[in-house]
Amino acid sequence: MLTPDERDYKPEYNSWLESVPQYIKELAFVVKRFNKPEWGEDWRGHFSVDIINGTPGNELKCDNRKLVTTHLRVGFETDGSWRTFGLRKDFHPAVKIQFEDDITASVVTPPRAVANVPEGGNRHSLKFVENCELRLFQRPDDAIHRGYDRQAESDFAQPDNFSRITSR
Repeated sequence: MLTPDERDYKPEYNSWLESVPQYIKELAFVVKRFNKPEWGEDWRGHFSVDIINGTPGNELKCDNRKLVTTHLRVGFETDGSWRTFGLRKDFHPAVKIQFEDDITASVVTPPRAVANVPEGGNRHSLKFVENCELRLFQRPDDAIHRGYDRQAESDFAQPDNFSRITSR
């Protein structure tokens, strides 16, 4: 509702929406993100700011807890500074538990091929996962910027390293 769309909204609504300041939209996203149905119409009573030297502060709180904003870094500006974007305040990232990436080895095998497997369950296969991080070097993304990640550059310069360089 707060993103202009020529297909779904009339030009008058899109024009009004573009006139709403971004900080007002962000406040609406915060309320949307943290609002709970059991609050009913009393959502305002759950949001506050501290009073600093008799003046309301600028840090929004929900039920007296500081709200943390989320930013996304996407590369660098031409002057070398981070290129950062604020995510919508109602954005809540999924929690993902990652077991495998490029520094993990795994194998799948039938249970009959492994000794001492406890009975129970309908197991068709077993998966064994081992972290190989201590044997492999994983280049941080920032290592592609010369002089930016001196630790990665130092690691690359050590003797007896095996590294595969690929171009994009």
